[in-house]
Amino acid sequence: LESVLLARVRFLKPGGVMWPSHAGLFLVPCSAQEEFDKNISFWGDMYGFDFSCMQSVASTESFSRPIFNHKLDSHSCLSNPVTILQLDLGSVEVSDLEEFGQEFCFEVTKSGPCHGFGSWFDVSFGGWPGQTKEQTVTLSTSPNHPRTHWQQDLFVLDEVVNVEKGDHLKGNVCVWRLPEWRRHLRIHLAVDFMREAVSRKRLEKTFQLWR
Repeated sequence: LESVLLARVRFLKPGGVMWPSHAGLFLVPCSAQEEFDKNISFWGDMYGFDFSCMQSVASTESFSRPIFNHKLDSHSCLSNPVTILQLDLGSVEVSDLEEFGQEFCFEVTKSGPCHGFGSWFDVSFGGWPGQTKEQTVTLSTSPNHPRTHWQQDLFVLDEVVNVEKGDHLKGNVCVWRLPEWRRHLRIHLAVDFMREAVSRKRLEKTFQLWR
């Protein structure tokens, strides 16, 4: 994104239109049983041998980074998504991207195992004079829309927590850029699994993207 903003500063004329004009980043709690089984569960029965002692090592190896291009099915989403970042690409500055955070509160709409969180982005093309809301075109990579080249990202937590409809997940997400590797990030997730206003479990995890 920094290179896009640099191009805007260098080449966009006064009164010009920036496309995409706006971008949003979204988060939702989800199940990822297939991904979990593929990387973790199978260690419990390797051709009749119990290698479950390897599961913690496998979790660190497989899930310390987000899983990119994950095909998140809308039926795997356990709640409605929330917006964790909204950008006006015509005015946002590089300094605004150094670090950002957002609190969230999800109400669970579907019971099931929560393995972590799915994320995706939307971009919209608007901003020209006289444009109406109906004329704005949005490219969404949401699992509720037709699939695109980008798919979704999956952040798998260190524990699986079973949730029930009506539960709440309260927490925050923080993202920051590394000072030496400018295209690399850290993403920290902290979440309380609430039932009847009481926290049953609190999980925190920091993900590397990329180094």
